[in-house]
Amino acid sequence: MSLHIGSEIKKVFDDSGMKVQAFADKINYSRQNVNGIFKRSSLDTDLLIKISTVLNHDFFSHYKLDLNFFEEPSEDYKIIKKESGYSISVMINVNDAKKGKEILELIGLK
Repeated sequence: MSLHIGSEIKKVFDDSGMKVQAFADKINYSRQNVNGIFKRSSLDTDLLIKISTVLNHDFFSHYKLDLNFFEEPSEDYKIIKKESGYSISVMINVNDAKKGKEILELIGLK
């Protein structure tokens, strides 16, 4: 699945009732460049933060991962952890509380 973030921004913008010039002013872009944003399939993170703030919408939530790929740790990992005392840390940002609880249960922390 390929996300076209410009189209997603356009939908939220249209629903906001904001005028193009007002939006352009708030993100420090020209009117013409705003229309270009709506056509882009990807954006710079800083710009996406600014747009998310102005439109009061978390566009980063559109980039969700399907986290149904968990496997038990390999025997090699278990041996390395036992013998070295080291483990691997992984940070996962989960927007869905239910999924978060499932992940904690899967890794044995809940």
